[in-house]
Amino acid sequence: MKHNFSLLSLSIIVALGGLTACNDNSDNTPAKTAKTTPAAKTAAHKAPVVEQQQLLTASQPRQLDDLTQYVDPFIGTGGTGHTHPGAVAPNGMVQMTPIVHDKGGNGWKVCSGYHTDFTELLGFGHTALSGTGIGGLNEFQMLPFTSESKPADIDITAYHPHIDKSTEEASPGYYHVKIKESNIDVQLTATERVGYHKYTFPEGTSPKVALSFSDFNKFMSTFAYTIVDDQTIRITQTISSFNTMQQSTYFYVKFDHKFKTGPLYHPVSAWYGYQGSLVLDFSEDPNVHEINAEVALSYTSRQGAEQNYDVEGNRTFDEAYAYTKGLWNKELNEVKVEGGTPEDLTTFYTALYHTNIAPHIFQDVDGQYRSMRRGNFAVTKTATDPDSKVYSVYSIWDTFRALHPLKTIIEPKHAVELAKDLLRKYTEGGILPKWELHGDYTGVMVGYPAVSVIADAITKFPDQFTEQEKQTALAAALRSAVYKSQSAVAEFDPGWKVYGGVQKENLKYVDGSYNTQNEQMTSECDPLASAKDSLCGFVPALGRDNGQNESVSYGLEMANFDHAVVMIANAVGRDDVAQTFEHRSQYWHKYWNASNPDNPSENWKEKYNMTGFMRPVWSDGEWSTSDDGEFHPYLINHGSGNYTEGTAWQWTWFVPQDVEGLKTIMGGNDAFLSNLNEVFSNVCDSANDSTCDTTDDMTGMLGQVAFGNEPSHHIPFLYNWTSEPWHTQEVVDKIQHTLYGTDRGDIVGNEDEGQMSAWYVMSALGFYQVSGSDPVLTVARPLFEKVQIPMQDGVFTITADNNSTANKYIESVTINGKPLDKNFTFDFSEFKAGGELHFVMTDDVNKAMKSVQLANG
Repeated sequence: MKHNFSLLSLSIIVALGGLTACNDNSDNTPAKTAKTTPAAKTAAHKAPVVEQQQLLTASQPRQLDDLTQYVDPFIGTGGTGHTHPGAVAPNGMVQMTPIVHDKGGNGWKVCSGYHTDFTELLGFGHTALSGTGIGGLNEFQMLPFTSESKPADIDITAYHPHIDKSTEEASPGYYHVKIKESNIDVQLTATERVGYHKYTFPEGTSPKVALSFSDFNKFMSTFAYTIVDDQTIRITQTISSFNTMQQSTYFYVKFDHKFKTGPLYHPVSAWYGYQGSLVLDFSEDPNVHEINAEVALSYTSRQGAEQNYDVEGNRTFDEAYAYTKGLWNKELNEVKVEGGTPEDLTTFYTALYHTNIAPHIFQDVDGQYRSMRRGNFAVTKTATDPDSKVYSVYSIWDTFRALHPLKTIIEPKHAVELAKDLLRKYTEGGILPKWELHGDYTGVMVGYPAVSVIADAITKFPDQFTEQEKQTALAAALRSAVYKSQSAVAEFDPGWKVYGGVQKENLKYVDGSYNTQNEQMTSECDPLASAKDSLCGFVPALGRDNGQNESVSYGLEMANFDHAVVMIANAVGRDDVAQTFEHRSQYWHKYWNASNPDNPSENWKEKYNMTGFMRPVWSDGEWSTSDDGEFHPYLINHGSGNYTEGTAWQWTWFVPQDVEGLKTIMGGNDAFLSNLNEVFSNVCDSANDSTCDTTDDMTGMLGQVAFGNEPSHHIPFLYNWTSEPWHTQEVVDKIQHTLYGTDRGDIVGNEDEGQMSAWYVMSALGFYQVSGSDPVLTVARPLFEKVQIPMQDGVFTITADNNSTANKYIESVTINGKPLDKNFTFDFSEFKAGGELHFVMTDDVNKAMKSVQLANG
């Protein structure tokens, strides 16, 4: 749907230009549709014919298949997936989902507002996060009820009826359920900026709707409302969630029937006036049994919400659903597959669906949006370029790994658009975000991952960026990669809440400013010199002077992102910057602690059958240990230890920008292969349970590979760098068939706004991009006999002869008729119209392709 330019071969642009902000943009919105009486037949049973539509990816119009039939939005709503099943348009601002109470829980399961384990209903909401590990949004909910169903002695603020799980249905753009206590039938759908409610009440009941306001999944919440007339309400809700500052959201709510004059507001208590419910009574007309409501949303103003309603709210429920279903079919038809099992089709297209939930559109129909200036300190600006829209909800520390690289293949125009949007956020906010939420910095997660997304897009599509935009990209990268203290920033940019999370002090120890003794650097740090000999180029661990939490993860991630800076510097011809950051990208060496047979405490080969680990280092260059004087590679202290959401076992492998270097330092092919075999099979058998702890994020354990969390996502493909590459096919096949599936709990870790799903999509297509900023892919385990990806002038095809569930091994593979390069890789430039990635599969591991059969094997 998004291609309107050909995929471009890699070329490095060296011309220089001045700094500028990215072009702004506006949104193309369909013309208004006349509103008619709601259809008697519910959308759940209505299957409108998908119209023939022009795709930007294709040179000729073509019939779209109805691929929504293969999508199950309930996948990921159980276990630790943290997705929701609600109605949403592709990358839609509005996300209509039931909000349930995890009574007695700690809130983690219901980060999205929904979890399949719970049925106690707070209401039906309009905003949500999908797959995150921190709750947020879930602004005001609407709860239909009847006078007959709610016990008279229970106040509406304490009334939480239950959803009837047996009646739940969901498909792209649609959700349906019945409420147990009242037998009210609820249907939800949404366009990009308007949510649609359809409530059918039993005959002979008195219908009411509560508009509920609470601090559920929020740090704080206040609101104001205005009764415009007896069918219309304006709402402003101001919240703080997910570490943001206060942010206001504006709602315009329109009903198709009149409610009684003077609706009553019920506060939770006199002390909690900003939590409560506004009750609308529709019982005056005894013939009212169906109530429709449209809720338009804006992040800029009350007028913005009303204008969004005027443009997108003039549809019936069924018309809105048909429109959104058509949008989803355009998105899903970006990849057409043949073969595979029915379960494969459902898993694949549901995963593809989840890759199009976020980032979501963040501008009104007239192009107005809230700028990246931290909560309500932001200003309203207008985007004018229809090819460069404003988006929000960037879980970049997760999505730089697979989601954004996937977009460059199946939606290259959108991939460029997202990269430019990040540049826009830099020019407005002063620094690139690493986890952005509604125009604010949350400050969570590690490093500066946005540079990887930008580098990937610029490297693959240099002609789609002006020279000025490339210069802006370099300025943004340097601002993120060179430390500036909050006190220095406050002199010209005050008002920060989470600056210490957006740019941590630990950066100064690797950006050339200070050594780990907190002394200013006077010479360049040698990346290959040990931490002890150099006292520079690494983040010092907790336990001694200048110690920093999660030091190893920050150090390794920043080295990877410094490689992305190299790619951006190359694009603007800044050889000096490229050389500096090439050195910095090698600082990962500082953490490598090789097995030492002469030191029993560091004889990792004898203890764990490993030739070494990436290990924390104190500021004096000594290896960090626990209180017992030993290093325990299984040990984890979530948020306050040496590793982010994991242990040394997972983080030892995080050198995606230099796999060959990691292989060499581990001891070459045999040692690298042995270490991989060990990490995929090792089980902690310590008598001390505390040394075998895991966290909620460490799921999908394959030995010590925590596949349910992003830092492990590239590890299965590292076997392609060994003499036994077929193990990649074995491990990927196992992941595809045991850690993904069609049950509600079949996303094994937090889905993280599309990253877990993007991994599945890419691997099922037969490839993966190990380094997020390098335009090079390596092969995986293709699941389908044939895949077609539309390009502007044709189609790129992936074929897998002799493919089946049993035939998981690659007997041969070519790209555009040529053998693959070393490590089973090929360049991104090979994706082009008329091209083909061709596999021949086998069930015989002895026939599996070997490295010596490659072009540069």
